[in-house]
Amino acid sequence: MSADDLARELLALPDAAAQRRVLEERAACLDEALAQALKREADAALRVDLRRSLQIVELMRRAAEVGGHPLARALALLAEANTKAMGGLGEYQESILLYDEAAATYAAHGRPVEQARSQIGKLYALTCLGRYDEAVRAGEWAAAVLEAHQQWHRLADVTVNLAINYVRMGQDARGLEFYERARQLYQGLDQDVASYVAWVDQNMTVALRNLGRFP
Repeated sequence: MSADDLARELLALPDAAAQRRVLEERAACLDEALAQALKREADAALRVDLRRSLQIVELMRRAAEVGGHPLARALALLAEANTKAMGGLGEYQESILLYDEAAATYAAHGRPVEQARSQIGKLYALTCLGRYDEAVRAGEWAAAVLEAHQQWHRLADVTVNLAINYVRMGQDARGLEFYERARQLYQGLDQDVASYVAWVDQNMTVALRNLGRFP
């Protein structure tokens, strides 16, 4: 059974007790691939059904516990951090602790790309707390790692968050430079990028307005 199939089976079960039984029966299958499949579902539900996203996060935690897989647990930490920072809960400091715990796990296992990716959400949370200089340091470190490993999509994501941070700092021209860089990165991806480019363009309007450059 594939990780996606097992994730669908678990998510279709009626309650946590039923999920627990299947987790114990399939303990050998509770690996990072399953955690990735579940995280995709948690992230997809994040802004449309926060309760559902939180339920999936709890399932991820149980699966990581039963399977004893630290990298699966790191993904559960990231999914939980996302609910706190980006799901409308506004629990930014709590999310930062979770992002950092996940990053420490990835560092301990020699996974620099995943460690850098964990800083994307942290950057956003730091910006929301007004900790702009910390956000710049986290974002620049992550961007350097992601560029070195040619992770262009995630580099674009962190570049957007850096742009948002600079605009919040009042550095609109600098923010605009980062938005334009992010736009170029998204357009260079070999996939449908219309929604990403539209997201960048929408955010760019704030910097353009502040600079007196109206469309």
